[in-house]
Amino acid sequence: MTATDIEAFRTALGLSQTELAERIGVTPQAVCQWESGKRTPSRPVLILLEQIRSDARSSVRGESAKSA
Repeated sequence: MTATDIEAFRTALGLSQTELAERIGVTPQAVCQWESGKRTPSRPVLILLEQIRSDARSSVRGESAKSA
């Protein structure tokens, strides 16, 4: 997951850097550093971000099925 991916994922969920940070237990500064490419998230954080992204996709698919 690249810096651009992290920012796009966060904004697609409608979350601020602070809100994403709170969800995954890091500081908003860490999220800012990831998005600017200054640092890379640790493997456990990447796994957590992928899980959140997967859950969001499942939720969207579930909402689409309900409205059909």
